Amino acid sequence: MPSINYIVKNILREADVLLRGLLDNGLVGIYVVQGDRFVFVNQRFADLFGYSQEELCNGYGPIDLTASPYRLGIQSEIDSRLRGESMQNFYGFKGICRDGKELDAEVFGVTTEFEGFPAIIGILLDVSIRTSAQRDYLNNRPFPRRLS
Repeated sequence: MPSINYIVKNILREADVLLRGLLDNGLVGIYVVQGDRFVFVNQRFADLFGYSQEELCNGYGPIDLTASPYRLGIQSEIDSRLRGESMQNFYGFKGICRDGKELDAEVFGVTTEFEGFPAIIGILLDVSIRTSAQRDYLNNRPFPRRLS
């Protein structure tokens, strides 16, 4: 079995190919945020919200895609990471698509640096099917009977 150092050296040598594979991932949305704007989103992220990558990276930010009740909390999370107060976070929220429909999303983001400035890179998952199934289950389950 190869040593961890050998594997790390090979990964670093192949980093551009590996990173491109991650960014082109069709299963999860990938994003990079600086300040209050997206500087990168992959195609899956854009597709989930009904925009093109170019549209989202030319003037949109996370708050623009967040349902009103979640905006204050999301902004607080972003600000905290960009100020260096927390390095990573995981949370769920309701997103707003271009057509006005909502989607249930979960994100995991980490603080990094991009072109010399603080940034957040993260993964977004559409969990709408799962949360819908959970709501259906909770709404339709029979109430437990009391035993006398």
